[in-house]
Amino acid sequence: MEVEIINDTSEEELLEQDVSPSSSSSPSPILQIENNEPNFLQFDENSENRTPSPICSASSSNQDPPIKVESPAKRRKVSSDDEDGALCPICLDNWMSTGEHRVCALRCGHLFGYKCITRWIFSNKSCPSCKMKASSSDIRYIYANKLIAMDATELELVKKKLNSVIEEKNRIKVDLTKAICKEHTLLQEIENYKKKIKNLSITSSSSHTNSSTKPVLKLSNSSLVCQQGTCRVMDINSQIGKFAISLKSNNNLFPGFGIKKCSTDNLAIVEYTPLHSKVIRDLKFNHSSSYLLSVSLDKSIKISDLNSNSTISTYTFDSMLWSCCWDESNQNLFYVGSQQGATTKFDLRNMSEPVKSTKVTGDWSPVVSLVSIPSCRGGLMPLGGFITCKLNSMWCYENMGGSVYRKQQIPIEGPFISMSYNKDINQVLISARPNSRVPNSRHFVCNFERLPNEENFKFNTLYTFYGGQLQKQLSRSRFLQHAGYTYVTAQVNNTISLWNVNNGSNSSVLTNNSILDLMPLKNCNDSYLLALSEKKLDFYKFQNCT
Repeated sequence: MEVEIINDTSEEELLEQDVSPSSSSSPSPILQIENNEPNFLQFDENSENRTPSPICSASSSNQDPPIKVESPAKRRKVSSDDEDGALCPICLDNWMSTGEHRVCALRCGHLFGYKCITRWIFSNKSCPSCKMKASSSDIRYIYANKLIAMDATELELVKKKLNSVIEEKNRIKVDLTKAICKEHTLLQEIENYKKKIKNLSITSSSSHTNSSTKPVLKLSNSSLVCQQGTCRVMDINSQIGKFAISLKSNNNLFPGFGIKKCSTDNLAIVEYTPLHSKVIRDLKFNHSSSYLLSVSLDKSIKISDLNSNSTISTYTFDSMLWSCCWDESNQNLFYVGSQQGATTKFDLRNMSEPVKSTKVTGDWSPVVSLVSIPSCRGGLMPLGGFITCKLNSMWCYENMGGSVYRKQQIPIEGPFISMSYNKDINQVLISARPNSRVPNSRHFVCNFERLPNEENFKFNTLYTFYGGQLQKQLSRSRFLQHAGYTYVTAQVNNTISLWNVNNGSNSSVLTNNSILDLMPLKNCNDSYLLALSEKKLDFYKFQNCT
């Protein structure tokens, strides 16, 4: 009888056994004995060496030749690596899509034949591959005819390289876009500089032809305004021939702050008028009347008539006030700027409540200066508007009708000191303190234009004049006109400088005072530059050009 014994522990060993054939003439039966079946071998208890013997045996009168017994595991050796995914890792036999040996998986994801893994978990309670704890309830059927795991290592590496190349490509695209934008900006700047050079060359040739030279200023008079040193701001109304200077009262009977009126004819200080209980931060004349608008740190707005020395209207605000201006298109309207960063519009005919209030979210710095842009049919602002100069930012508001305004930020770096507007040449003068990036004070001459098919304005910096490195106070710079030229005047260290906007030339005059406000004045045939300090008012007269 031929016997084939499966021994998984020694798959490479060949067994040869000599067994006697049976007396029957029929072929000898072959009995397969698997080592995982219980009691598949029995031992002779009476034998000393306890030699194992098969349970089933057969006797034969004739002896058959030796037969090679081969392990089924060896006979099932796969012919290629592609068949690895079709074998159960426990019995190394093919799993099936149905039946007792159908393919299934544990929670850890490893695959086995159902019969094999059921027996394994019954005794081991863990996954054969990763030793993760498992139970029979974790077994899940896999509904597939055949599973073969492909080696995707190289594919994943290629995917990673592809993603890296795509990211690099996108980064290069972004850098290219930035470079194109920068190139476009630089080309525009080059064109602007070409225009400036052309204008300067034309102006220079014209100046040379007309033999025009720098203006000369000479101190002609100086008046003591306040012995206490509390002067702050001033304004001029040439129509009524007066200008006003803010200061503190030196009379105990009338404490507080007010103005001293001065005559433009004889440059004499006339009288004092009390107005506010605290410091006056700004004052502006109404160009169509003798009204004077003043705002103070006492939170009040006052409109006074300098001809009758009477108060026309008063309004108490909810915070301290820093700046004001009249509306250039309607002299019944005016604007005030508060310490909390709000710009509020009022109507002189109805002072019971404001007309409109605007704020800038994120910037609560005080409004240091306000200017009104007049309406102009077919112009840049057909319905007018105003510009708000805050301590840290600047904003332009265009009137779109009624109380509706469109807001746009002016891209200039602060912190800011003051601002003024010249409506004759449509230019804005903006003064800024030194900062961490620029050690000098700066004075920007700007204009704005609207591009075709664009809603917002384009702001152009025509000139930048640099002052001193020390700026203790919020001193004001001004536009002034003389001999057909437009100048920018401001204090630089211990001098008062004048920059020619037409050709960029500069002239200056020495001063021993810290200037707070500057104002041009025309008296008959003479032209003056008024310089206000804390105590005195200096009159600088323009001399004939040499």
